Amino acid sequence: MAIIAGRLWDAARTFFHGIWKFFVGGVVVLVAFAGNFFDLRQSKVAVEITEIEQSTSATVDVSAVPGFKNFWKLLGAGGSLFINRERMYTVDLMKQELSRAKLRLVNRRNDLKNLRDHVPAVETAAPSATNAKPAASGNMPDEISLDFMSEEQILKQPPEKIHAYLSDSEAWLRAQENLVTDAETEVKSFQEQTEKSDAKIRVTAAISNTGDGSTTLKPQALLRTDLGQGNYLDINLRISRYESGVGDIKPRGTSVLIFESDAINRMAPADRDRFLSFFKNTSPTNLYVVDVKNLYYRSNTIPFAQGIYEQKIYDGIKRYASRAAQ
Repeated sequence: MAIIAGRLWDAARTFFHGIWKFFVGGVVVLVAFAGNFFDLRQSKVAVEITEIEQSTSATVDVSAVPGFKNFWKLLGAGGSLFINRERMYTVDLMKQELSRAKLRLVNRRNDLKNLRDHVPAVETAAPSATNAKPAASGNMPDEISLDFMSEEQILKQPPEKIHAYLSDSEAWLRAQENLVTDAETEVKSFQEQTEKSDAKIRVTAAISNTGDGSTTLKPQALLRTDLGQGNYLDINLRISRYESGVGDIKPRGTSVLIFESDAINRMAPADRDRFLSFFKNTSPTNLYVVDVKNLYYRSNTIPFAQGIYEQKIYDGIKRYASRAAQ
C-alpha cells in the first residue's frame, strides 16, 4: 500500500511540475510576443513652465536713425569712453550696452569719491561757481592727463589742479548720467514699438520624464490663456532648435526647452488685439504639448505675464532662506 501511494505521489508531482513548466514557458512566450508589439517601458512626462516672456529680434541701425542719437552718442560718437563699433542692435543688445555704461559710471564715481576722501578737507573745498570750469556735455574732463594717473600720483598734483579735475569730472559724470537716461528713453520707445509688431512669445519649460521609457515631443505646442467667461487666447508655439533633437526626452531625465511663437503681426487681428490687451496680467495660462505617441500633456498654471511667476519663485526662496536662518 505504501508503495502504491509513493508511486501515485511521484506521478502527481511529475504531472504538476510539467504543468508549472508549461505555464511559466507560456508566460515567457506571451511576454516576448507582446514585447514585439508593445513597448513595456512607458514614459511618464510632466511639463512645468518656468518663464514666459515677450522678446523681439528686430534690429535697427542706431547710427542712421535719428531716434537713437543719444544712444549712438553714448557708444562713442560724442567722445565718451564707451567705444563700440557695432551699428545694428536688437533691444536686448541695447539693454546690455546701457547696463555696461551704468556700471562704468558707477565705478568712475566710486573712484572720484575715493579720491576726495584722501584729499585733506581744506583742499577739497569746491571752487566757486564763477571760477569753476564746466565740462562740455558728453566730453571728457579737460584735465584728461590726470585720468591716466594713479590716485597716488593725482594727490601729488597742485591743489588747484586737483580741484579742477574733480569739478570737471563731476560735471562730466552728470552729463553722462543724463545721456544714459535719454538713451534709455529711446530704447524703451523702440521696445514698445516692436512689442506691438515684431515681438514673439517665448516660453521656457522643464520637461521631466519619470518613466522607464523614452519619448519624443512633436514640435508643435499650444499656449492657452483663460480670459474668463469661456474666452481663451490660443497662441501656437514651436520648439526652438527642434531639428537638433532637443525634443527627445530620455527616461528618468529632464530637459529644458524653449517654445516660440510667430511674430505678433502674424497673428489673427482679433488674437493680436487680445494679446496686447491681456499680456502682463494674471490670467491663468497653460502650455499643452504632444509626443510622437499622440499622448497629450498639460503644464502647471502660471499668470500670463512676464516676470510674475519668476518673482513668485524668488519670493519662495526668500521665505525658505528666512526659515533656514532661524
